[in-house]
Amino acid sequence: MMREIFIEVTVVCITSFSLIAIPVIGYTAESAEHLKNVSRSDLQTNKNMKVMELVGSLELFSAGDVVIEGDYAYIADGDKRLISVDVSDPENPVFLDSLGEYGSENGVALDVSGDYAFVATEADGILMAGISDPSNLAIEGRYIYAYAKDIEVVGDYAYVADQDYGLKIVNISNVSMPVETGSVATDGPFGLVIEGNLAYCADNDGGLCIVNIVPPDSPTIEGECHPFHNMRRIGFHNNHIYSDFDYSLDIINVSDPLSPSSLGAYPVNCRAIAIYDDYAYIAMGYMGQGIVVLDLADPSSPVVVDSITIGYPTLGIAVDEEYVYVAASEMLFIYSKPIEYICGDSNSDEVVNVSDAVWIVNYVFIGGDPPYPLESGDTNCDDFCNISDAVWIVNYVFVGGNKPCDTDGDQDPDC
Repeated sequence: MMREIFIEVTVVCITSFSLIAIPVIGYTAESAEHLKNVSRSDLQTNKNMKVMELVGSLELFSAGDVVIEGDYAYIADGDKRLISVDVSDPENPVFLDSLGEYGSENGVALDVSGDYAFVATEADGILMAGISDPSNLAIEGRYIYAYAKDIEVVGDYAYVADQDYGLKIVNISNVSMPVETGSVATDGPFGLVIEGNLAYCADNDGGLCIVNIVPPDSPTIEGECHPFHNMRRIGFHNNHIYSDFDYSLDIINVSDPLSPSSLGAYPVNCRAIAIYDDYAYIAMGYMGQGIVVLDLADPSSPVVVDSITIGYPTLGIAVDEEYVYVAASEMLFIYSKPIEYICGDSNSDEVVNVSDAVWIVNYVFIGGDPPYPLESGDTNCDDFCNISDAVWIVNYVFVGGNKPCDTDGDQDPDC
């Protein structure tokens, strides 16, 4: 029944195409650079990438790191220590509160767990703040016995990258009275990430150090890897470590923690890294002042799928299902994520068939939901989604016409 109804609508589309004027409903790219579709490896399915677009921004103070928790962004700030921002409307982020300019603490990194934010403040250790009311931040405790460059919280323990000593493990079950339970000396860690029973420490003076953190009162070094330069921030994905040091992204295979092996370095300015799905989002720091997105499907050969220049030092980055959040010195920027799509797959089910034709026709003629992303509905590759795209996909699905975006008829889509 759906097929019969759709064919009737199709006839109306084709016979009316040159007889009546219908408003064009479509999109226009911000610039030629951002119009590019980045080709994926599977030409048969014609996967492409919708690039990042600026959604919203907020002026801050000296933002160095950012963590997203629900509708809120928490920012480690050099001037205000900790800032909370309501990002429930990404187009209009709202400043809520800060811990103010008390003392000398310099917020450089943070993690959030439950009702608390844990802020690494370098020489002043770890600051523990209550965030149960994001509009009313409150200091709940301190741990001062570390030159804290990074922190990750898992359960009742905070794992601290102490640049002067190494990895420290602190019991924070009572945030007002944190207690160090164990430590292990490494070569000046700047960053760390916890995976299972292992802590991966990016040592500014010595490369990667892998520490077994069980039991927490007796951590032990399991493996080390020393690339040709030092390491700072760090990310973990599919048994590989990705770590930055200004001019490159180091890639290390850690499938055997006792014997990690370097796969080399990808040349890109790096300051911070966030990994989501199979993509690494890299903040390019003071030198690059932008973002690069890498496809990590093949760890030995990352592929750039998007990049953007911001014009501010990009020092921290976080990613959720829809957005990229960038701590850029005195600014917070929110970007839409790059979206992988198949030309013609308007309902995002990874196939192109009758349901996509119905979707585009409903959008163009009845005002139904737009394709997601809108670019996926541009079946004739003219940079708009309108009546001509409805005609194109109807011809493809029902008559055997050219594939979406196969404008020259060679069976290979051209977008």
